[in-house]
Amino acid sequence: FSYFLSNPQYILNCGFGILFCVIAGVFILISGNDLVQSLQSQGLDAGYLCVAVFTLLSVLGTMTDIVVPSVSLEGKTLWQLKSLPVETENILKAKIFVQFLLSSISMLFVSVCAVIVFRLGIAESVALLCFPFIYSYFFAEYGMFLGLKRANLNWTNEVIVIKQSMAVFLYILSGFGYAVFLSGFCFGFGIMLPYIIPVYAVLVITLCLAVLVSHWIKSKGIALFDEL
Repeated sequence: FSYFLSNPQYILNCGFGILFCVIAGVFILISGNDLVQSLQSQGLDAGYLCVAVFTLLSVLGTMTDIVVPSVSLEGKTLWQLKSLPVETENILKAKIFVQFLLSSISMLFVSVCAVIVFRLGIAESVALLCFPFIYSYFFAEYGMFLGLKRANLNWTNEVIVIKQSMAVFLYILSGFGYAVFLSGFCFGFGIMLPYIIPVYAVLVITLCLAVLVSHWIKSKGIALFDEL
């Protein structure tokens, strides 16, 4: 947390999604009622709104990639971190937790605003309130996966690993790809089924993927970090 908050370049480039979540939440509070009336006039139900907010959150969440360059930013001083009497798993968890906490809280603000303004049902509200935590958990773990696989400790300028690294590029690309998959999956099945069914299916799929990536980090990820 101290490294992230003391580095303006790190905050500006990797914490942009947090600011946009605040803006999105305020926008929903101000203009949400007009949006609801517009959608209701077209015969769209609450499930449609839920999918729309899911897609918005996934796009905004992609802009928070704090964990991706966190290993590379240690640079040539990585040996100092390794010399501490701390297990490698706890080092990686600490880096993951920074992004998970900041991302999930900012996304939860948007979800709470949507639940209040859109007056969603219980099923839709639960899905919206769970999504920030499941999404943030998955992408924080996934970001660490990319950060370990594409670690660069020989940089001459930290901006290289914050803005121009392949890991960051793949993370952002994957995030937008996830948003496209989410909206396509939910809207596609929403034609045949109530929107809430594919919404919960997405939550389950995302959680399963998060568990798989977490398992990789606890096994191969730790070994990869120790070899750096």
